[in-house]
Amino acid sequence: MDQRLAVSGGVLAVMIGLVQASGPPLDPCGDPMTVSQAYRAVSGTVRDVGNAVTIVVDLDEQPTGADSIPLCSRTGCIVQLVNLVAPTSSTAATLGKAHLVDLCKGKRVELLVSPYQDIPGVLNALAHTESVGLNEAQLAAGFARYRSMGPYAVDWFIECKWKRAESRARESRVGLWRTN
Repeated sequence: MDQRLAVSGGVLAVMIGLVQASGPPLDPCGDPMTVSQAYRAVSGTVRDVGNAVTIVVDLDEQPTGADSIPLCSRTGCIVQLVNLVAPTSSTAATLGKAHLVDLCKGKRVELLVSPYQDIPGVLNALAHTESVGLNEAQLAAGFARYRSMGPYAVDWFIECKWKRAESRARESRVGLWRTN
């Protein structure tokens, strides 16, 4: 697998190429090399977890002026994991929050800010620790549901991966998909 990471002017573009000779695509979601979405990148440390899809991040540095990150201050950013909805049942909500705490509280996180945000007052981002994509991890564990926020909130490849993670959780009856 060939991975390329390019950072320019605070914008992170991720390209992952899968080398194959011929035949069907190696990934059921298609070829990620054809994705042309760019996300604004900022990093920090997760101070707190609000619920199964919300974290509070202390940024390493808050850009100023036109480069500032909306809805973030020196006291941190309240970040919603883009395209996710928290569980509503009290048991799944409690377990979902605990799962997210275990994944990221006190850890370094990279936020890829969605270029299109449909919820006023909320910073929507893809969030990654060194080893875990938090958005996909919450979906895969059944502690969030996927919700489209419009055609450009995330690129088509990520949307496909997340929908597949949610489907596997539903089929496995884990998290909020568990029946009592």
